[in-house]
Amino acid sequence: MGKYTRGLMLALYLLVSVPAVATELEGRLDWVNRVALSIPVSGVIHEVGVETGARVKKGTVLAKLDPRPFALHVRAARARLKSRKLQRDEAQRELGRARELYERTLLSDHDLQLATIGYETAEADYQLAVASLKQAELDREYSTLRAPFNAIVVQRLAVVGQTVAASMQPPVLFVLADGDHMRVRAVVGTAQLGDLHVGDEVRIQTGGRTYPGRLVFVAREPAGEGSPAAPRYEVVFEFAVDAGTLHVGQAAQVTLP
Repeated sequence: MGKYTRGLMLALYLLVSVPAVATELEGRLDWVNRVALSIPVSGVIHEVGVETGARVKKGTVLAKLDPRPFALHVRAARARLKSRKLQRDEAQRELGRARELYERTLLSDHDLQLATIGYETAEADYQLAVASLKQAELDREYSTLRAPFNAIVVQRLAVVGQTVAASMQPPVLFVLADGDHMRVRAVVGTAQLGDLHVGDEVRIQTGGRTYPGRLVFVAREPAGEGSPAAPRYEVVFEFAVDAGTLHVGQAAQVTLP
């Protein structure tokens, strides 16, 4: 075997035996889900349950309006429903008697028609009362603002005694962000796009810890970074977090497979 052949085989051996170097990307942390919350009914804030920075579970009470007006509205709606039911039932009995007399040719077509209209009107008023009660109960439910998911309170803007006017633009009372997950936003060049597929598992290093994550988004259009000759595309990775402290904008390193 000649020196050239032995050298070629050694080079091939080294090429095969050297492990591939994993690709690393630099990115920044961002929220997965960030929402501004308000109360869709009018009233005066009676209670504020959490402060900025608190971690809350889904369903946690964030704020309550004064419950007294809503309780009165529900009571009034129930009383109105009871009255409309009595009127509807009486109109139904009157219609029954009118039909009986009509079959015995003791009542004219016009009088039967009036009895029918009277019942249908009473039935419509009853259904309106049913809807009014449901609306009053819904308004009472909406008067308590609850966390829609496990979250971090990014901002608490609600103040006890503050008036909420739902007829206008309801004021933002809280800003929440997903407390169980975060994202890393990074950019890549065209050469790396072919190796990236949504669902790819990655390792994310940030805040002195390493988290398992996955690729959830690859942009179809270039981001603002780069030049037309060398476009850059945004990619987004998501990972689960625990009670540790991570901040939006914090640097993160993503290791691709």
